[in-house]
Amino acid sequence: MTARLQASTFRWIGRICVAIGLINAFIPLMPTTIFLIMGAWAYGKGSPELREKLLNHPRFGPSLRMWIEQRRMTAASKRSAILAILATYLITLLVTGPRPITFAVGAGLGLLVIYLARAKEPETMSPTVQSESESNPPITLRETSNFE
Repeated sequence: MTARLQASTFRWIGRICVAIGLINAFIPLMPTTIFLIMGAWAYGKGSPELREKLLNHPRFGPSLRMWIEQRRMTAASKRSAILAILATYLITLLVTGPRPITFAVGAGLGLLVIYLARAKEPETMSPTVQSESESNPPITLRETSNFE
């Protein structure tokens, strides 16, 4: 795969993930943040400028930056993600009924909930996460080598 085709592929993956994430911000069917994190990852490989734009977004940037830089989530983010996962699973269970695949999905989601519940929270929190993010310089692709 040529470098140009690879960059284009990652840009498309980023666009799709960000689009899904933004749709889910308004229609809470799936968690928003994970799709934005995947979009930031893909943009980092295909379009660093789009990644910077996403990480500097006034609403979504601070939580993405917190996860990418520190692997931490606020308590409110953890609660909303866990509630969204549980609600989605209950809807799935009601729609599909008790089937082996439904229970397998539930087991996977249960592991995800455990992971989220155990995720570290920020050690110190400024009055608003947004004001904290404004004082942070933009992340460059080199500073996020652990993101690859």
